[in-house]
Amino acid sequence: MESLDILPKLKETLDYIFVDLDDTLKPSNNIYPEDYHAVHLPRFAEIVRLANSRVIPPIALCTGRELPYVLGGIFPLMNALSIIEGGVLTCNLARSTKQYHEKINAQVRQYFQNLSTVIFPQILEHIPDLYLYTGKEINIAIQCRNPHASIKDYEELLIRELEKRLGGDIKELEYDLSSIAFDFRPKGVNKGSSFDQVCRVERIDPQRVLSIGDSPGDFPIMQKVGFLGTPLNADDLCKDLVTSKGRERGKIAHYQGLQGVIEILTCFAQQECAG
Repeated sequence: MESLDILPKLKETLDYIFVDLDDTLKPSNNIYPEDYHAVHLPRFAEIVRLANSRVIPPIALCTGRELPYVLGGIFPLMNALSIIEGGVLTCNLARSTKQYHEKINAQVRQYFQNLSTVIFPQILEHIPDLYLYTGKEINIAIQCRNPHASIKDYEELLIRELEKRLGGDIKELEYDLSSIAFDFRPKGVNKGSSFDQVCRVERIDPQRVLSIGDSPGDFPIMQKVGFLGTPLNADDLCKDLVTSKGRERGKIAHYQGLQGVIEILTCFAQQECAG
């Protein structure tokens, strides 16, 4: 097991680190590896402590999950600007501060209220395998209750039904697809545009940022940064994107999930990121 003593060398090449949550830091199916809580979670907690103390670059989340879910989770509170709800919010979890995306106003809120209470419930009456995940402020998440089906299998049907009810016009919306959900948000509100805001506020050079994710839902930020990592369990498209960065700027871990994240961080500290 690699020592964490090497991690301060991350500051030579990185100013910020963003990490996805589901299927990256934690399994979305809540089936944890045997050594997850006893070994890897305490090691990651120590990494976050080093980041909060600025011994290593700040570490932040970049997730489609809503703020209450994140705050109620098992991860240490990160003293950095995390991207929450797919870009709807930026939050410093340690300081309990939050800021909404600049595109979110009263009109947008009303529009999404109608989508979540009227339009999507009508659609889901005809697609019983899918359900509306409640609790998000703006982002509308559609998940699958069929354990034997892939959420991706419903994409064409869901978009067709949405276009039908909106008169063929969904230009005010954008969506991405993670390993567990469709996430619909206002046009222009995504992890990438929220990342741009964080870079302005924190005065970050995107080429000195590491993004670790596992699915195309992470692409809006992964396509903007200088360094990429992905755990072994990642989507093949995500692995292809990481590979395209080259041996020195992209790392596909040999391990899944959280263990893979720790491997990626130690790899970049050692500047041995081939593979």
